[in-house]
Amino acid sequence: MPRFTVLTATRGRPEVLREAVRSSLGQDFADFEHIVVDDASGDDGAAGVVAEFRDPRIRLIRLDTSLGPAGARNRGLAEARGEFCAVLDDDDVMLPGRLSATAAAFDARPDAVLVASSFRAIDERGNVLATVPVPKDEARFREMLPRSNPVGHSTCAVRTSVLRGLGGYREALRYGHDYDMVLRVAEKGAVVLLPAPLLLYRMHVESVTGQRFFLQGAYAEVARECARRRSRGEPERLLDLVAAIRAPGEAPPGRARARVHYQIAEWQFKDGRVREARPHLRVALRGEPFRPLALAMLVASYAPRWLRRAMGPVVRPLVAMRYPSWRA
Repeated sequence: MPRFTVLTATRGRPEVLREAVRSSLGQDFADFEHIVVDDASGDDGAAGVVAEFRDPRIRLIRLDTSLGPAGARNRGLAEARGEFCAVLDDDDVMLPGRLSATAAAFDARPDAVLVASSFRAIDERGNVLATVPVPKDEARFREMLPRSNPVGHSTCAVRTSVLRGLGGYREALRYGHDYDMVLRVAEKGAVVLLPAPLLLYRMHVESVTGQRFFLQGAYAEVARECARRRSRGEPERLLDLVAAIRAPGEAPPGRARARVHYQIAEWQFKDGRVREARPHLRVALRGEPFRPLALAMLVASYAPRWLRRAMGPVVRPLVAMRYPSWRA
C-alpha cells in the first residue's frame, strides 16, 4: 500500500495536466500513486498524458458521464490505496519536497487529519504573482475557518480513512465542495500547517465569469451554515440549503474580475510586491470603486518604503479588524 494517493480530477486540459503529473514524478518521495480521473472529457488528451510518462504509479480512470469535480474526485477516492490523499488540481504544480514534508508532518503528529502548506500563486503563463502563507498556527486557522477557507485546496493532504468516513466530497455542492471538505475534516482531528510554499497555484485571472464567481460565494455560505448547524447539533439539511440558491442575474461589468484582481493585489502587498500590486488594484477599483482597502493600498504603494514600515504597526491592526485575512 503506498503512503500517498495523489488525486487529480481533470476535464479537457491536457496541457496543464502534463505539468501536474510531471510535478508528482519529480518528488523526492517515491512511495505514492497518482490517480488521474478524466471527467468525461470526450477526447484522449488525459490518456495521452498518462501514456507519455510510462510510469506504473500513474493510473487513469475514465468516466463516460461527467460527475463534476466533486464526483470525479470521489471516484478516485474510491480506488485510492494510499494512507493519505494529497489533492492536486489539474492546473496546479507540486513543488519538490511536498510529499516528503507532508509525510514527516503526519509522522510527527499521529492525531493529524489534514496537512496544508503555503503556496505560490502563478498566472496563466507561470509567472509568480505572490507567495501566500498559511495561518501562523492551528489556533489562527480555526479562528479563520468559519469565515473562509484559509488553505489552498491543492496544498491539502488528508487521511484517506477520514475522508472516506465522511463520505468524500459532497456532490450536492456544485461549488465550494473543497471548503466544505476542509470544514468537515478539521472537525475530526488536528491540522498541521507547513510554512514553506510547496505548491504553485494557478490563477486564471481573465477567464472568471460573474455568475460563477457569485455562485461560489453562495455555495461557500451553504458550507458555512452546515458547519454552524453541526456545531449546534442540528440537522444540516444540505439539500434544502442548496435548493434555496438562486442563480444570480448578469453581474455588473468587471465586478467579478475586480474581486480576483483585488485578491492578487492583497497577496502581493502582503508579500512585499507593492509595485506589482498597482495594476491589479487599478483593475479592482475600476470594477468596485468603493472598496476602501484597495484605494488605501494603491495610495500606500506610492509612499516611501520607510513610511510604509513606520505606519505598518499602527495600520495593520486597524485593517485586520475589518479584514481578518490580514492577520493570517
